[in-house]
Amino acid sequence: MRKIAIIQTRLGSSRLPGKTTLPLGPSTVLEYMVKRLQQCSELDRIIIAVPENEKTESLERSPKKLT
Repeated sequence: MRKIAIIQTRLGSSRLPGKTTLPLGPSTVLEYMVKRLQQCSELDRIIIAVPENEKTESLERSPKKLT
């Protein structure tokens, strides 16, 4: 059986918009999450789920830095 991790992220938060793309030290919160999941040898795939109605340019660039 394949094991997949799904990270749900939104940019349109009312209290802190774009929090997953904000820097936390040298990386963003999303980058830290993906890097940690990449260390899990049991995972076959990591998926970043974003609502269709949000602007996702910054999220689309972020994972490319990790590969």
